[in-house]
Amino acid sequence: MEHFISKRNKVYPLNDAAVCKEYRSMDVLAVERQNLLLLKRSGLCAIPEVLAEEGNTLTLSRLPGENYADLLPKLEGDSALGKAAMEALCHWLFCYYDASGGQLRGDVNLRNFLFDGSVCYSVDFEEPLKKGPIERDLGGILAYLGTYDPVFTEERILLGAMFLKKALQLGADADGIHKGFCEELYGMVPYRGERFGPILQKGLNSFPIMLAKANHHDIGEQA
Repeated sequence: MEHFISKRNKVYPLNDAAVCKEYRSMDVLAVERQNLLLLKRSGLCAIPEVLAEEGNTLTLSRLPGENYADLLPKLEGDSALGKAAMEALCHWLFCYYDASGGQLRGDVNLRNFLFDGSVCYSVDFEEPLKKGPIERDLGGILAYLGTYDPVFTEERILLGAMFLKKALQLGADADGIHKGFCEELYGMVPYRGERFGPILQKGLNSFPIMLAKANHHDIGEQA
């Protein structure tokens, strides 16, 4: 049986419209169910719908698209598609922030976001919600974006600049995003090991470049 990638729980398709998520912890199941129901009631549509619950499983609606981590090579090779994907991801985060009443998304690993060519969706809401500035999540996205192999390439920095440009247009604060970016990068150190040192430094050096590109008026046309 096909399984979707999940570090903590088993997720597998039931049919074209639904997936089954099997939880190791009933507490985590309860948190995700509560988060999804709350966000749906608040008008956030681009997330799974809870269809059923039985024992330690939830049946969730199956969302379209491919996760952003797997899409990166395609996005790097197509400037227009990359721009659309980055803007859709940024737009989703702002919609989430409004619907949740200012709660952090928290787990902004790119595998938790899907893109179907025009719309961004998100999965995995297993962590308790907590309030914080949206810039923390925006910076976290940029950190994850840059640290998938190959790390902080010119193409990856350009994608980050497209995302950053949209975030600034929607009213986010550049200094706050930079702070969130650095916090996420330093948070990766304990589990990435010694080899992460050069990546960390490369990432810290990359943010000013992303910001400069974000301020370029025709960024979406760059190769």
